[in-house]
Amino acid sequence: MAALAAGVATSMAQNVYSLNIVGYANVQCDHGFHAYSNPFQVGVSNGANEIFDNSAGAWNDVQIQEWTGAGYNVTAFSQDTTVTTTGFANSAGSLQKPVPILGMGGADAGSIAGAAKGWLLNNVNASNNVVFVGTVRTGTNSATIPNGGIQAVGSAIPYAGPITSLGFTNTGQLNDIQILEFVSATPTGGAAVGYNVTVWSQDTTVTTTGFANSAGSLQKPEPQIRIGEGWLMHNPNSPVNWTQILNP
Repeated sequence: MAALAAGVATSMAQNVYSLNIVGYANVQCDHGFHAYSNPFQVGVSNGANEIFDNSAGAWNDVQIQEWTGAGYNVTAFSQDTTVTTTGFANSAGSLQKPVPILGMGGADAGSIAGAAKGWLLNNVNASNNVVFVGTVRTGTNSATIPNGGIQAVGSAIPYAGPITSLGFTNTGQLNDIQILEFVSATPTGGAAVGYNVTVWSQDTTVTTTGFANSAGSLQKPEPQIRIGEGWLMHNPNSPVNWTQILNP
């Protein structure tokens, strides 16, 4: 901290002020399916080639599955230069595909501008770790969760804990919005099991936690979000603003 303070003081003395804070998150990736989002600005484009180090082939054949709003666009890591020069191919390994961009959403269907993009990873190899290293997004990050459809999202800043600590405050506008957390059969094979669905609810005759099941008839605990976790959201109401603020 002393070195950081000295560095900031020096930069301010030179009339140059920067808050380019480097973030680091080492996230476990067992064999099988997992849901992630990128909590930092990584490299130039937040491309999968910048987030993952596949120089030794550790991620070959592992699939990145991007939500399109109706299904998943599947791309696999590949070092087969007879097929691809991008480092990525289709799930069969027979056709080149572009590098998946795994940063902020909005550029493609099924994601939200201003929020980190959620995506699935199917690790067909041995257990590994996803190491996110990049610049922390400081200041105000604003996103609008639209009405209808399902969006794949994640926290734009490296926060973990109860979902309400990620910038969501329910004064009624969040009621009935669904949080869908991906469930895999880990550590017993990692098969995709489905989604754990929780909805915001202020019906105190049903719940004291502020959350209920999808039918609104049973209390559920507040979802706990991990660093680098992605999830799905469905908003049956009017568009809702989601604001996250990080001012170091």
